[in-house]
Amino acid sequence: MRVVFPYLTHQRLIILLISVTLLSLSPMELQITRKTEVVIYVEKKLETYFIIAIFVSSTWIWNARLKIPYQSLFQISRMFHQKCARLPRVIHVNHHDHRVSYKYPLGPGEWRCGVCWEEIDWSYGAYSCSLCPNYAIHSLCATRKDVWDGKELDGVPEEVEDIEPFKRNDDNTITHFAHEHNLSLHNDDEESSLCGACVHPIGSYTFYKCSKSYCGFFLHERCANLATKKRHFLSPQPLDLSLQWIPYVLGRCRACRQMFSEGFIYNSYRDKFDLLCSSITVPFIHGSHDHHLLYYKLRYGQVKTCQNCGIDETEVLGCSKCNYYLDFCCATLPKTVMLPRYDDHPLTLCYGDENASGKYWCDICERETNPKTWFYTCKDCGVTFHILCVVGDIRYAKPGGKINGDYELLANNSSSRPLCSTCHCRCPGPFILNKERNNIFFCSYYCLGLSREHAYSSVDVCPPWAI
Repeated sequence: MRVVFPYLTHQRLIILLISVTLLSLSPMELQITRKTEVVIYVEKKLETYFIIAIFVSSTWIWNARLKIPYQSLFQISRMFHQKCARLPRVIHVNHHDHRVSYKYPLGPGEWRCGVCWEEIDWSYGAYSCSLCPNYAIHSLCATRKDVWDGKELDGVPEEVEDIEPFKRNDDNTITHFAHEHNLSLHNDDEESSLCGACVHPIGSYTFYKCSKSYCGFFLHERCANLATKKRHFLSPQPLDLSLQWIPYVLGRCRACRQMFSEGFIYNSYRDKFDLLCSSITVPFIHGSHDHHLLYYKLRYGQVKTCQNCGIDETEVLGCSKCNYYLDFCCATLPKTVMLPRYDDHPLTLCYGDENASGKYWCDICERETNPKTWFYTCKDCGVTFHILCVVGDIRYAKPGGKINGDYELLANNSSSRPLCSTCHCRCPGPFILNKERNNIFFCSYYCLGLSREHAYSSVDVCPPWAI
């Protein structure tokens, strides 16, 4: 028997008492406590959801005429959200490597959601992983558009994907998808060589080197082992590893909005992410804040302001309790940097000092720095630098790289730094952009963009980090 009610109040349920073996009772209205447990079944007919719920707790219900344990006697009809009734049974989410399935109730335990990291009430339904016994997600968190790809996988066989980036050969070399020649493992120092994946110096790390002496292709061992496919909270679709090499294609990370010209990227069918952003895991621990940071993708029209640079963003890492947020560009800044041209010691990222007094100056652009915001400093020498004077605004840059096809990256290491054609300042960053076959220079991609926006007007404005 099924009964459908057009509405349901929060405190009160309409209970229909069904005829059972020895009793025949008429409909009546009873008060139900929040501790009442029910098992719910859903049946769909046309556009109406018929809900049958069976009480399973051992609580006694008082009636004016008799006192009986209701799990033995009653069946009731109960309405609940249609959105909850339509929840898929088995899905893949971007916060976990395995499939998760809906379970009601979740079961006793101290559960915490793998997306929002809030507590899960075990007496309600939630998604859990059969392979990871302590992993669960709120049903509403698991089915968000930025978490779930919208595919119901109940009854769909799970395929084992090959995510290995290379195959091992009999001669102790590997064949990597990113290079045409075989690579062999080395542990020598290669201070002057750059990794083809992260575009950082090889240094003293173990690395793979092309077996052809004329080639000069290197990969850190850890970079060579990057999976060719992964799930990440930045995209509901799986991300594929690829090599950014097409000079006429604009390379920009969707998360940090930084340009890149070389190296490995993870991408979906419409978005690209650099290795720094796509390697972040949540909860994210950052030295600028005492609490862990979570990922927030805000609705259209909503923004959060980065604690460091003051730029409003719709995708941030933050602590909602402290109203502390960072954009991906600032959250992924390197903690230490070597800048031999200006200092022989490592430069350390300083998160600012609210109580700082006096004036600080950048040793690169020779302009004043704000000690209450982030900057790089040498703890041995006491010098300070603007962040973007140290790292620039183009990631994975190396001499000879191309941006937008016809702009070449040149190392800014000459004794006389060129003047930027947009801001008319001496180029401060580690790289400058030079338009091929002419004498036009830009200190940053920021200034290159300004020159295009104001192609027919005079522009004389310093980049924001130099003010």
